[in-house]
Amino acid sequence: MRLFAGNRTGRRLLAALGVLLLGAGAAQAQSGPYQSTAAATINNAVACPASISRQIHVAESFTISDLDVGFLATHTYRSDIQLELTPPWGGSPVRLLQGLGYSGLGYDNYNVLLNDESSTLVNTGFHASNDNASAPPYQNDVRPSNPLSAFDGNNAQGDWTLTICDTYGPLDNGEFLQADLFFNRIDLSLSKTVSTSTPAAGANFTYTITVSNAGPSAATGVSVMDALPTGITHVSDSGAGAYVPATGIWTIAGSIAPGASRSLTITVAAAYNGSYTNTAEVYTAAGGDMDSTPGNSASAPSEDDTASVAVTVSGGPPAPPMCQPGLLLVNSSGNALSQTNTGVISPDRAVGGLTPAGTSPPDAYAALLNQSS
Repeated sequence: MRLFAGNRTGRRLLAALGVLLLGAGAAQAQSGPYQSTAAATINNAVACPASISRQIHVAESFTISDLDVGFLATHTYRSDIQLELTPPWGGSPVRLLQGLGYSGLGYDNYNVLLNDESSTLVNTGFHASNDNASAPPYQNDVRPSNPLSAFDGNNAQGDWTLTICDTYGPLDNGEFLQADLFFNRIDLSLSKTVSTSTPAAGANFTYTITVSNAGPSAATGVSVMDALPTGITHVSDSGAGAYVPATGIWTIAGSIAPGASRSLTITVAAAYNGSYTNTAEVYTAAGGDMDSTPGNSASAPSEDDTASVAVTVSGGPPAPPMCQPGLLLVNSSGNALSQTNTGVISPDRAVGGLTPAGTSPPDAYAALLNQSS
């Protein structure tokens, strides 16, 4: 409980009267990539110049072009916390959070991604409010007190040291929970458009997919999965990179620079009436994306690296009935057929004729259930 929470005068008065009414706070820890989750209490025992430190090890050798730092801690009057990051090569530490001591602001908890590219300085603007320490890291994207770009151009390999102290130890304690280092991050998003949402059966129309990089670092190793739905036939494609219709993979050569994009246009056609939804997703990318994970559309379909469009085709014949792929096919005598069912019934009436629903198809027609057409 915090008494006289709204002002430092009340806190100073309580300290002068003897801080017997208050005890040291305690909290719990959580987890992530280049990371520390070793919890530590932030209280009078680590009042500056005393401190606690946490190391984060980077095993790989690579050059830093951009570094963001995630920081999660509970603390009433969070601006009591001072946070510095020291690089492995022994360079000068960068003070990411400037502790304000007695005159600190009355906001609680840090759940922040410290990012030079953010337009909002920590503890100002939209961040002039409490952070939710229980929200998934990291809740707010803000600019640190001093720029992380001081580390750019150096090799990331080695042990990074976070140093934390409390600039007003007597009151308002808390706990360090988690910190992450995010190097050379990208921010890919995907958009998808269609030339018409109501194409005529047999007529060509186009899908256009655009992948954009809003991150501070170039994106490499980028591919997009855009498997055409059953009933939509590939005619041609053009644009950056190479598209393989059989797999649905669009591979983008080279890199996508910060602020740049790449596009692919796929010309297609549909033979049958019906509604068709086409979904594309960023499938692979080197480096960590700020707000999405490549190749996880099944578990996170709302991320910004996934996009869908729907069309309704008319003016043609109805689509042939579908069999569930993988079902065992039998002939009219009940004997299993050797072919593997692909899920499409052939509309060819010349072989065996059509069979009314609920009866066994002739052998020759049953065999055609195995053909994609």
